[in-house]
Amino acid sequence: MKYHLMLVLVFISTISVTAQKKISLTPEPLAVAETYHFNNITIADSRIDTTILGRVVKGISGVNETLSPLKLKGANIPSFEEFYAGCTQQLTKGTQDIFIHITDIFLDEDPQTGAFGTVDLRAEVYAIKDGLYYNINTFDRTEVVTAFDATKKMIRDLNTSLKNLLEYANNFFKPDVFTKKGLTLEEVMQAKNGEKKQKYPVYASTASQDGIYGTFQEFLENKPGRPAASLEGLIAKNLDKPKRKREALFGYCKDGNCFIFQGNKYDTSGIYRRDGEIYMQNYGIDPEKQADQNALSWLSPLALLMNTDSWYEYMLNPRMGTWYQMKKLGTRKRPETETAVPAAEGEGG
Repeated sequence: MKYHLMLVLVFISTISVTAQKKISLTPEPLAVAETYHFNNITIADSRIDTTILGRVVKGISGVNETLSPLKLKGANIPSFEEFYAGCTQQLTKGTQDIFIHITDIFLDEDPQTGAFGTVDLRAEVYAIKDGLYYNINTFDRTEVVTAFDATKKMIRDLNTSLKNLLEYANNFFKPDVFTKKGLTLEEVMQAKNGEKKQKYPVYASTASQDGIYGTFQEFLENKPGRPAASLEGLIAKNLDKPKRKREALFGYCKDGNCFIFQGNKYDTSGIYRRDGEIYMQNYGIDPEKQADQNALSWLSPLALLMNTDSWYEYMLNPRMGTWYQMKKLGTRKRPETETAVPAAEGEGG
């Protein structure tokens, strides 16, 4: 019986690993309106880790499912530059030099069911003239998908979004774009930060207000609904209730130190600011360890015993309320002592 069970596990694991190799971006020829305006294209990707598309549920035979980065490299996964080249190789070039600034490409699959996912793409497109940059459009799309295999549908939606980004930018281009105020490259690279400060008050401030944030919206507005002094009593009151009836709280800030709650047991994770962004640290799947586990998938019981976690720094995506898996820190597991906040670029060692 055990032997037959092992064969079943090996078979399912092999299917799982094979399916992962089919994830790919698929360039398709662009359908332009009348004229293809683009000539020389410069692409800047300002994400911290440009190899990561987002997070998806991974696991051997549905066991130990957890969040994992979806790498933008490897078999059948081209870079964005390759994707663009594949979309435009049949077109005759125009005359306009274009700058595309990618700020967000993010996929997130619901870890509970794997049937729901979100595609989040934001990119700015500029026409270049006399060393200045003129905004053609900002492509900003967040799409929720529902599918038996949400990961594959997210990839298909991402393909469509990237293609639409290029088509829309080309078709939207008009000569009067140069009547607007031109920006320097430095201003272009800071455009997203200015947009966030306008939309989300928490980014316009250098610190969060002390108090209890009942919802994520309260946190974004930097307006806690209750004073921090009432926190202990509030949690004690809720812990006396059955889990399903406990109040959902986003987090709190006290004496300038901010924390978010993890689940209805009110465990917390610290969050902090750096370079105008909001970060936290937590476990995440290490792609190298995941690859080692996949290599052992022919012997599933051994693969399942492997620890694929590492300690990561995550950055908040305010539009979705989720956390990007951005950077693996120096340790491969949670340190015994409190992890120091990584220094901003140019600070520390």
